[in-house]
Amino acid sequence: YAVGLCDCDLLVGAAAWSKARWEQQVAEVLGDRYHVVRCQGLGSMHLMILVRHELRPHVRRVRASHVSTGFGGLLGNRGGVHVAMYVGSTSMLFTNCHLPAHSKHWRRRNGDIRRILGDGGIVRFEPGQMVHNVFDRVFVLGNLNFGLGGTQAHIESLIAQGDLQALLSQDQLKRQLQGESLDKDRGDKRHWQRTAKDTVSSFPAPDHIWHEFQEGPIEFPPLWSGEDQAGEGGA
Repeated sequence: YAVGLCDCDLLVGAAAWSKARWEQQVAEVLGDRYHVVRCQGLGSMHLMILVRHELRPHVRRVRASHVSTGFGGLLGNRGGVHVAMYVGSTSMLFTNCHLPAHSKHWRRRNGDIRRILGDGGIVRFEPGQMVHNVFDRVFVLGNLNFGLGGTQAHIESLIAQGDLQALLSQDQLKRQLQGESLDKDRGDKRHWQRTAKDTVSSFPAPDHIWHEFQEGPIEFPPLWSGEDQAGEGGA
């Protein structure tokens, strides 16, 4: 299992305590069949990696690091945490991210994920490469904060109709996975946000940040992220 949290607590002192308690509860729920390989945190983000006990002898070279991309590029309210390891001869990287909110800030999200994957401090790589270029399997999860392009009325209409395919056609992350530009979303005032299930993986790691990454099927409608009725503010 790779279990990631974002916004688990904004108070630094309380966060350390709550994460320790959460780790204990996860381990208790999963039971004795699973071994905690590594936990890594940054501010209100946390990543916990567990394997079945029969796989434990095959896990080696476990490493962890983090990258802050918050205010001034320093605060840990945004950024990512990495845990890397080998399972047998397969190298694996797990990255839990919290990227900037609001539909219109997709360029900032893309810039942050580029920095997170390019400044991991977890392995040495050649100039121009990023950490995801040197692992056999790469998994990116967390609050990626991509939404749906479109107005509130249009999105609500599609949800009421149960037209999941039409909703997915406006999904910002899925469109970027397909190499599409999001320039036409620049003026969107509303942000329909995915849930914390945001997870993508690469087989193998791609040459670009999102292009050639793969995502599992989405079988649920989007959630409203809490902007006011005037369309100001955001998630």
